[in-house]
Amino acid sequence: NAGVFVVDLERWARHHVLEHIEDLVRKKDACNEGEFFAGGSQLLLLMALYTAKDGLAQEIAEFKSCWNLAGLGYRTKFGNCTLEHSNILHWSGAAKPWLPDGLYRHMWQPHREHYDELIA
Repeated sequence: NAGVFVVDLERWARHHVLEHIEDLVRKKDACNEGEFFAGGSQLLLLMALYTAKDGLAQEIAEFKSCWNLAGLGYRTKFGNCTLEHSNILHWSGAAKPWLPDGLYRHMWQPHREHYDELIA
């Protein structure tokens, strides 16, 4: 998946996206063993957004790739400039930063420390 999904809730409601997704889920449930929707929930969401009525598909904005730097749990070929200038750091992959052998722990640790302060 792309890893980042931002919604304007007023626009979502105005275009009745929830009802459209619920309709697609009912259709999915009617399929034999769900084979048609083997891709999981992301396929349903994309179908709902791109088949919605009232021009919703024309209102979808795509963020530039620099917003979501994915692969931090397995990729090791990033320049520091890329890491430091990305807006969202996405630890897709097995080497999560909270694990002892996690990658890019130095980028994650300040956020973890802030979270600890919030729940203390």
